[in-house]
Amino acid sequence: MIVGLFLFQLNFAQEKADVVLKKALTEAKSTNKNVLLVFHASWCKWCHVMENNMNLPETKPIFNKQFVTTYVDVQERGEKKTLENPGGEELMNKYKGKDAGLPFWLVVNPKGEVSCGFI
Repeated sequence: MIVGLFLFQLNFAQEKADVVLKKALTEAKSTNKNVLLVFHASWCKWCHVMENNMNLPETKPIFNKQFVTTYVDVQERGEKKTLENPGGEELMNKYKGKDAGLPFWLVVNPKGEVSCGFI
């Protein structure tokens, strides 16, 4: 029973933040795009507003043409802590996002270099 519960939790564990970014960079290289790296949380109202606006019929094609968009979940609370990507806070801090608030997003070129950052 305990082994089954452990395996259940492993199956639903979030992917590590560095793996999420690495996959996006690999896709960006192959499609000649930049990565739009978005740090967000389920409770963040402005994160949801931004995502909704990015997915509007008028804007989605623009984002899809220019970027490989990827999300890293950070700063979750209570039961939703399991939604976080392990290492997400550290990755956000690496890009000087420690005190930036959410959403925090960056444009990263296929080499992994920050082109610009936004909050």
